[in-house]
Amino acid sequence: MGYSLLEITLWPVYSKRLHTQNYRGVAYCEYQLKKMKETTMATLAYSENIEQMAKELDFGGVKGLIKDVLATQILARISGFSEEVEGFEARYGKDYQTINNEFNKANENFKKFDDLMAWQFAQEGKEYWQGRLKELNDVL
Repeated sequence: MGYSLLEITLWPVYSKRLHTQNYRGVAYCEYQLKKMKETTMATLAYSENIEQMAKELDFGGVKGLIKDVLATQILARISGFSEEVEGFEARYGKDYQTINNEFNKANENFKKFDDLMAWQFAQEGKEYWQGRLKELNDVL
């Protein structure tokens, strides 16, 4: 019986795994190898199918589809954080850093402190996701 390149590549993985599990016998290894080969071939066919659908939908392929979906989700998060930051800027009439500096010099104000913590979270979230969007554009 001849073995394909896929079988030869996968044989050490299965033989080692099966040996450590105290399974003995070539027949069992061949059975497991056949199952893995069938699964791998189905996955390849599935991937080709997804690639074709992505091209038909004008994404240029799976890579373009992934980039578009990730960018959409990242932009949604940036938008949410931006709205929150803009709300605080409208309420206080200044940016976060200025209000934070004023707060540190003034007497304690728990309402303002709560706002500052939420504002800081929104500001950092916005900056984080803007950085991730830049990374996405650099990578893909």
